[in-house]
Amino acid sequence: MKDDRDESNEIDDGDSADDRELIDQLAMALTEGGELLPTDEAEVERAEQQGVEEIELPAALSEPPTPKSAADPKVADLNEHRRRRQAGRGWLTHSLAVTLGAAAAVLLMLQWAKHSSPRVNPTSEPAGATSSPPPEQSKVELALSCEGTCCAGAKCKTPRPTLEKCPSGRRCIRCDPGRLVDSRYRLRIGAFHPVEVGNEALKRFPQGKLQVCVRAGASSEVCVPAHVSERTGGRWTTLPVVASGEDLAAKVTVRLHWKGVKEPQATPAHWTMPVALTATSLCRGYSVRFQNADKEVFGVMSLFMDDAHYVELLRAPEPAPLRAYYKRLKLSGLTVAMQKTSKKAGAQFVLTAGPFDRSTAEKLRWQLLEQKQTASVTVGADFIGEPLALP
Repeated sequence: MKDDRDESNEIDDGDSADDRELIDQLAMALTEGGELLPTDEAEVERAEQQGVEEIELPAALSEPPTPKSAADPKVADLNEHRRRRQAGRGWLTHSLAVTLGAAAAVLLMLQWAKHSSPRVNPTSEPAGATSSPPPEQSKVELALSCEGTCCAGAKCKTPRPTLEKCPSGRRCIRCDPGRLVDSRYRLRIGAFHPVEVGNEALKRFPQGKLQVCVRAGASSEVCVPAHVSERTGGRWTTLPVVASGEDLAAKVTVRLHWKGVKEPQATPAHWTMPVALTATSLCRGYSVRFQNADKEVFGVMSLFMDDAHYVELLRAPEPAPLRAYYKRLKLSGLTVAMQKTSKKAGAQFVLTAGPFDRSTAEKLRWQLLEQKQTASVTVGADFIGEPLALP
């Protein structure tokens, strides 16, 4: 059964018991603080115990109310208000009504926000801020030029006669290569071109396999299969050894070896000579003229000294990060390539520039370091197979 309540002060039945209790506690606190008049026996008794001798009525209640006509719909029955107050719904003064109205409005707003506001994940950004895409990563510049004094190569402005183009593939060779002694080099050999004496020897040992064995200075000898061609040109082989300038200047020994044949027939011819690092030798290489034990020419082969120093820009377990980094590069005068390494896991791929002499590689490394990029100079000891040039 619905209580007979004043519709203007009625609280929605949908409010929780906690809300009603909060409002009742607020009314009690204001009454005890002297802000509201006591309206029931318990409140009057507490006021007397606290020593309140006289309570001043509000100005609106200090004078008797002016009678209104019975037809006025705003006439209020005080006795009816007291009955409602004693039934559990307290009569509120004007100040309390304003205060409780504001509190109720706040509660209603909180309830409305709780039910209507969408759930938002926690964020450190200010309210209303939207996440913007990260700024585009800056370009990384890497430049190599053939400035200063040079003597050979296609990029040299004033090359020496006959050194405009280099069979070795070099495009810029300094006039003073003495500084290159501290660098390291890989030896590259061409096909073996036998002459008449050599052709006769090849016919005598059809069961053997011809090899080329190379030793630079005090290094260990390295042997690779020989590619025989009676014509110019043919295949090139880079030896799996890195030699220093000092090793080359000491002497380089290249010998032909029949694998599967006993000595002394196993070595039909050889070539021995100190290898100097000059503009001519770096451009044109050496013509290896093999001789047999009788000092007869056995055949010829080309020998080049290739640079061995690489600038490693980035290592990664797969090619994708290397390609992404490559897009950031702004290259001038050089190219980069991707190499596969012998690592079983982790950084199996590497993005490289080179090869260069040691001095040039160090200059390029510092270009990267000054742009806060990682870089290192290596001789590619763990590289496998041919590199993949990136356009």
